[in-house]
Amino acid sequence: MSESDEKEINISYETLFDLLRREKERGELQKLTSRFMYDVAEYIKGKNSLLKKNRSGAEELPISEKQRVVMHLQNIRKILRDLYNRRESKILIMAQNKSKTHSTIVDNAAMLDEEKTLFESLTAVLDRCRRNTMTTFFATGKPFLNLELFMDNDIDDEQMPEEHLVEKPRPVEIEKRETTPIKKVEDKEEKKSETLMIRFLESIPKFVGRDLKVYGPFRVDDMANLPSDLATILISKGKAEEINVD
Repeated sequence: MSESDEKEINISYETLFDLLRREKERGELQKLTSRFMYDVAEYIKGKNSLLKKNRSGAEELPISEKQRVVMHLQNIRKILRDLYNRRESKILIMAQNKSKTHSTIVDNAAMLDEEKTLFESLTAVLDRCRRNTMTTFFATGKPFLNLELFMDNDIDDEQMPEEHLVEKPRPVEIEKRETTPIKKVEDKEEKKSETLMIRFLESIPKFVGRDLKVYGPFRVDDMANLPSDLATILISKGKAEEINVD
């Protein structure tokens, strides 16, 4: 039996469908081989190669066979997306449980290497958020934390300095006035000064700003127009640089 035949037996539409079925029916994460993603990639590559040869005329395929292969690939992609989403949800629950219980014994034998990295990253973020939020709340009674501290640091002090806290935004009464073209220009200039266009120098996960809005995630070289106070923090920490749009 050739190597390609062995892969065809190990990875096929039927085996992928069966893996998804088991992942749906069972609560615990199901074991996959360490080379699962590589083998799936090779399997898909083989199917795409077959279509490529047909387009170039190197190998003729009946129309019905070509349509079958195309549909086959579409269904496999759907299965893989569903399989990933279900495994991701289980890993998130495992990370939440570890963060809550501080357990040092976690069975990660069923995880792929990429999933182990995801699990450790999720656990670290949950641990940091839990420590920082609870420490701040118990020390001051105020749950809103300064973004600069929240992003990079663990808070271990029993008392939180008052200047590190961000109050809830208070409603502001705005006097109604007739709008004029001159006022519109002033509003635009004021709004422009409240934001900065920046380019990210590092990848940044999702985070909550002082305005309680969720920002991100951002990748290296992504550009975004963010509130000036938030942009200033990112620039000062070397995570982004300002872009002059004038």
